[in-house]
Amino acid sequence: MKSQFSLGLLTLCALTANASAAQDLLPLERGAYALETTPCPERSRAEIMTFWGDRLNQSAADCKISDVKSQGQSYTYRAQCKIDGERKPRVETVTLRIANPKHFVITQVVDGKSSSTAYKWCSYRAFD
Repeated sequence: MKSQFSLGLLTLCALTANASAAQDLLPLERGAYALETTPCPERSRAEIMTFWGDRLNQSAADCKISDVKSQGQSYTYRAQCKIDGERKPRVETVTLRIANPKHFVITQVVDGKSSSTAYKWCSYRAFD
């Protein structure tokens, strides 16, 4: 019985290590990003984005990253987003220009109009 417990514990430890070491799908520092124009201490929940390796989230949207393609500093990926209050996930194509691991510009096209927003890294947690 003792050896089964040890084997089960080792398996649990291995699974936990793999889950916490999720691969970063974009060359960004993990943590919270604020609008480039907002001082980090003044950031609000509505305007921050958080990057956790395989997700780039914004306020009420939890977005899983997949199918990443890069060309220079430009990264395009598929985002499958679970939006608070919506039953069906939203799938969209997102383009980021990543100048360095702590700065990016996101470009979105809505109703045929393109807009870009710059973000800067603030901390490893959404709020300190």
